[in-house]
Amino acid sequence: MTQGNAEVGQGTTAGLRRYSTRPAAPPRATHCSTSVRGPRPTAVFAVNDTAAIGVIGALREHGLRPGDDVAVMGSNDIPVAADMPVPLSTVRSPVSEMGRQAMCLLIDRLQGRQVRSKRLRPRLIARASTLGE
Repeated sequence: MTQGNAEVGQGTTAGLRRYSTRPAAPPRATHCSTSVRGPRPTAVFAVNDTAAIGVIGALREHGLRPGDDVAVMGSNDIPVAADMPVPLSTVRSPVSEMGRQAMCLLIDRLQGRQVRSKRLRPRLIARASTLGE
């Protein structure tokens, strides 16, 4: 785990720090579907898509291929995520529905009705940053 804020620059900095302090991974196995795993992370889940974009940049600076060498995932599904050179896998939360439900619960509570919390399911949007090119 690497700490930072949720911006592209911090994602890049965290990614560079992570990869510059670890020894190189052994070469991948080519004769079967499994790969040899070295001490480097095989996947990164960033706090949001913006930070994940920074991680992708850091991986590329180290000659690694996002989606092939290291899986990268963000969250929020910002518009540019699908349009990246390596489209970013992400978790899409139902933000509009969350707001609508929160408003309904608040109105019910203000009117003295008993309310229960509700769970809304996020949606996994799998793209090349985790699936390979």
